Amino acid sequence: MAVGKVPARGQVTVPRDSRAALAVKPGDLLSFRPVDRGKVEFTRVPRIQLVEALDRYRITEPVDEGCQPQEWQLTAAADAAAVDE
Repeated sequence: MAVGKVPARGQVTVPRDSRAALAVKPGDLLSFRPVDRGKVEFTRVPRIQLVEALDRYRITEPVDEGCQPQEWQLTAAADAAAVDE
C-alpha cells in the first residue's frame, strides 16, 4: 500500500503501482467516487475518438448558438465525462 500527502492545493500524486494498474498516462482523466466514509474509488475515464463522440451524442435538433444550454445538453456533457460501466 502506497501513502501520499495532500498539500494545501489538494493535489495528490497517484502512486506508480496504481497508475500502472489503471494504465494511466499523463493527460488522462480520472473519475473519483466516494464509496464509503473515508473511502474513494477512482477509475480512469476512457478516451473516445471524435467520430465516436459525434456518433454517441448526435445533435438531432436545430442549434441556436445564442441560447443558454438546455437540460439535455448539460446531461449529455455530464454523461460524456462519466465512466462507461
